[in-house]
Amino acid sequence: MATWGRESTCAGVVSLALAGCSSSDGGSTEGGVGGSAALVPLTNEQRVAEFAAATSRLESRFNSEFDEIPRNGSATYSGFAGMVIDTGAGDLTLVGDAEMRLDFFRRELAGEITDVFGDQGGVLGDYTGQVSFTNGELRATRPNDLAFDYEGALNGQGNTILVDGSATGVFKGTPIRGVLANSDPGDTVTLNGAPAPVTMSVAVEP
Repeated sequence: MATWGRESTCAGVVSLALAGCSSSDGGSTEGGVGGSAALVPLTNEQRVAEFAAATSRLESRFNSEFDEIPRNGSATYSGFAGMVIDTGAGDLTLVGDAEMRLDFFRRELAGEITDVFGDQGGVLGDYTGQVSFTNGELRATRPNDLAFDYEGALNGQGNTILVDGSATGVFKGTPIRGVLANSDPGDTVTLNGAPAPVTMSVAVEP
């Protein structure tokens, strides 16, 4: 299981999003990462900054100790996710809100990516639809890791994107501070009827 250092996939997705996002349009996250009680809509630029901050916080910590992972109870983590799609003519970067629901007793997880916006060639646009986390398994190969599929459909900026891939992740920090997850190498999406390489990353916190 990778430890995702500073040059991780998560960081790569965030850096691409930061480079292109300069608009204050859109965004519907309530509060910041970690579930603030205040209902404060974030701009798209702020959402990308929050994604970057969450990724940095989690990557600065060691993977959670094995005996730190609960065997009972449940938890809900929230944060952000990003996808970078190689269109063949440049990158299409997508960022959305992410929620991950963890059932430690059943060793299962579920969740979704919602409120997605895209940056294509410096032009921002909103996307309808969502991407769901399915077939999630905690303690997939080690006590502090997890695995799941991600699938769904997104429409926006003249694009139709069918998503169907797999990802692995790791709990970060002792005590647990959150989860970082990345898509498996070689994952693709169907972009306007044709396969296109994709990199997906998730950073969520309690």
